[in-house]
Amino acid sequence: MQRGKRPLKEWHRAAETAERLVSFANMQFNEIVAGLSAEITSLSRSFSFNNTREQGLNDPVRMRMVEGAGQLPNMEGYNALLRLHLLAGRVAEKGSRSGWNA
Repeated sequence: MQRGKRPLKEWHRAAETAERLVSFANMQFNEIVAGLSAEITSLSRSFSFNNTREQGLNDPVRMRMVEGAGQLPNMEGYNALLRLHLLAGRVAEKGSRSGWNA
């Protein structure tokens, strides 16, 4: 068996579990966005929040985090990335990003 590879039946169950966990986390982020938006945007219109679900990047930092948790990373089979954004309402300068990612 190659590093990071699982037999098909086992991988299918793992991918289903991962999808349920990511979906649950996404719902939680949506609740956080709604709560933050209700609290903070009522004070100032210059802040806003959103949540995105993306295909994750195969970057070395994420790979080390997965390995540090005692897992074998296989970002080819399943790779989801959730981001909670705080948008500060300012215009980004060229080459920079406006907002913060959690």
